[in-house]
Parts: sequence; C-alpha cells; structure tokens
Amino acid sequence: MYRRPHRRSRLCPVTVALGLLGLCFSLASPADEPVTVRHMPSDTSFDRRDDYALALLQLALEKTTEDHGPARLEAAPFRVSQARAERLIRDGDYLDVLWAMTSRDREAVLLPVRIPLMRGLMGARVLVVTKDRRGRMAEVESLMALRGYPLAQGHDWPDSAILRANALHVETSSDFHSLFRMLARGRVAAVPRSITEIWAEQDLHERFQLTVEPDLLLLYRAPNYFFVSPERPDLQQRISMGLERAIADGSFERLFQTHPATAPALALLATENLRIIRLSNPDLTGETPLEREELWHQPLFEGHPTSPTRDDQSPAR
Repeated sequence: MYRRPHRRSRLCPVTVALGLLGLCFSLASPADEPVTVRHMPSDTSFDRRDDYALALLQLALEKTTEDHGPARLEAAPFRVSQARAERLIRDGDYLDVLWAMTSRDREAVLLPVRIPLMRGLMGARVLVVTKDRRGRMAEVESLMALRGYPLAQGHDWPDSAILRANALHVETSSDFHSLFRMLARGRVAAVPRSITEIWAEQDLHERFQLTVEPDLLLLYRAPNYFFVSPERPDLQQRISMGLERAIADGSFERLFQTHPATAPALALLATENLRIIRLSNPDLTGETPLEREELWHQPLFEGHPTSPTRDDQSPAR
C-alpha cells in the first residue's frame, strides 16, 4: 500500500518569536504585576473624609511589598451606602476593602483587621449645630441632660445604634447631606461627627450655616477598621501585617500625628475645660483589642468603661 511521505511541519519565524515572547510573559513572576485593591471613591471632588484611611492603607501595602509584591489602590466607579458596600465586598463585586466603624453584624459578614485606624478617635464626637444655636448646650453636663436634644445620624451607621443604646433621641437618613439639611431646618438639635471628620466638612458648614458646639465631646469606644471579603484572608493578613509593622517602626504614629484629618483633632482635645460625656458601646465584640493600650489614644481612653453608662454620670474634665 502506498503511504504518503511524512512532511515536517514548518513554523513561521514570526510565529516562533511570538510563542517565545508569550512563554516569557507566562514565566514572569506574578509579583511583577501590581495587585489592584479597589476601594470606595470620594463622595464629591471636594470630599476629603477618606484621605487619612487611604494614606494608612497605602502605608500598610508598602510595608508588605517585599512579602506580597507591589499593590496599587483604585477607586470604584461609584459610591454606595455602607450597607451596600458590605454586600459588594462580601460578593467580590467592585470593592476589595472598606474602612468603617465596627459592629457585631459587620464583623459577622466581613473580615476585620482589628487595629483602630484613628486610635479610637472615630468615637470622639463633637456636636455640629446651627450658628444661631451655638452655646445652647452650655448647661449639658451629663448624659441625662443630653437626652433632651434630638440628634441626626446615618440610618446604617453603627453610631445610631450606640446612641440609642444610651437612650438618646436619634433621627436618621440614608443620605449624608440630608443630615445637615435636617439640622438647618430645625428638625434636630445637632449632628454628632467625629473630631477627625469635621475638618473635611467645612464646605457643608458654610453651606448650611453650621458650627461646632464648644467644649463638649461625646466619647465611646468605636474603632474603625479595614474590612475585606471572607474570601480574601490573604488581603486581611497583608493589611494587618503592614499596620503592625507601621506601629512597630513608628510610621503609623507619625502619620496619625501629622495628617490634616488627625492633627486638628489632637489640637481640639487639648482644649481647656473640655466637657466629656462618656457613652457605652454594647455592640463591641469580644475580639475588640481593648487590652492593647498602644492602639488607643492616651490618656483619652485611659480607664474608659465599656459597661453601660449610668444616668447620673457627670462629664470628665
């Protein structure tokens, strides 16, 4: 039987070159390509509330480059509520990391990095009021006295539950800017805001003719953490490792002391005759690092109770 002679296949030189090039790319180390870490964008082009968290996250990623390779931060294409952000991170859609105040429910859904980003100052709250009502709370010396003033908070903020657990009157809204409209229209007496946030909200103060009630501070243990998906323990471990290294070498503290979000807050805490009304937070989990004093701003949180606050508690000075 006649058999056709076997022909050797001929490869085009261009094909060979392209194949070798592809092989080189496939053999390249994954660490050569930066890992993208997606986060929530700012609310507006003028919104600076997230600057500190972004700087701290960048610091943590840089501290772990040798172990995990380079990384870059990327803003998601849209901003959503905290509740929606939780679902997106949990499902791996659009977001990889969220920074927010912790709660039992939040820690049950997402993986927390249990290092307070602002050394607890997210739970140090001043009262934003209208300019014509500034000074009206000069006689507020206790939690019981504060209960006569309705306050506004976000409907999905852990703060709302904390304030209500202390028997305070809270009105809520799903829209951040609506809180200040409610205040300007007299529907509430004040909007509690962290002392680390008010510097970035000056445009809102000017727009709605608002200011800060002098010499009065609400204080509760409410750490804000980085949160990631339960499917990303690798990212949780990387951020935790980076923050621990930053704490150890002092770069965490330097950022905390000098950043525009925290430096004015520290100056405010130095105010003489500051009235501090301490609240309890029953929503803290047993894993909250209360025993690590170096993670909390001292002496502000020194001896701060975590048990329910008594009605007759007077402010610290």
